[in-house]
Amino acid sequence: MENIFDFMSAALPWIAMGLLLAIVFAKASHGKQEKEKIEDHSSEGMALGMCFGVALSAALHVNVGLGLMGGMVLGLLVGSEIKKKSDNDKGGKRMNVIYEKKHAMTFIGFHTEIRPDEGYQKCPEFWDEEYNVKYARLWQTMKPETPIEEAILANGIGMYAICSESENGFAYWIAGLYQGGEVPEGLDLYSFPASEWAVFSTKGPMPGSLQTLNTWVWQEWFPTEGKKRQANDMATLEVYSAGDPQSPDYESGIWVPIKGSLLP
Repeated sequence: MENIFDFMSAALPWIAMGLLLAIVFAKASHGKQEKEKIEDHSSEGMALGMCFGVALSAALHVNVGLGLMGGMVLGLLVGSEIKKKSDNDKGGKRMNVIYEKKHAMTFIGFHTEIRPDEGYQKCPEFWDEEYNVKYARLWQTMKPETPIEEAILANGIGMYAICSESENGFAYWIAGLYQGGEVPEGLDLYSFPASEWAVFSTKGPMPGSLQTLNTWVWQEWFPTEGKKRQANDMATLEVYSAGDPQSPDYESGIWVPIKGSLLP
């Protein structure tokens, strides 16, 4: 019996090392075939855990094999937890969400039709062509010469965008919070009723940071928490801040109406 115990004590470290190497090589092979967007630190955790287990077992004068196995399991658990937390950390910045009630809001702006599969290309193009370039003189002088330019400055058009479902895709609005008064030809109004909202925020250069947030909202949040809160995906808001859109600290967000009364 003592010989069997001695054999297991000697073999366990090599068995554990073999298992670790098999897992690492399997993950490396899979990573070449398909790059994961979410970081997985389980392998690193196991390797560090095994080192810790060996050191601890040596210090406590206990079986090295048991230390290796214990360290590997602990490292796997810690690495997996890091992966779970990273689901909410895209582009190096944490994406936050809060739930709050808001009064009815009416926006003024102009819009175009975009197919869903072209959104990440066509939306930035729409901003460049119909806002940045078209009104370049206005941004340099801040002196409006047309009713539309007056409305742009008076209503802060460009601080919001609206995505509303349409027959062939979605209508994408460049908009501002309507302050009242004349609505010039070429501009339209869009209203949201009083509602509870899921308010998401992120930081980073545009448009990448907002597109990453958008992907996370609809692929991660909406299928689980969003459905539980009866999120209304027919029309949503993009919210921008003043400042340099290319700054790593630039703040933007997405607001999604929710139908449920599940505020924490």
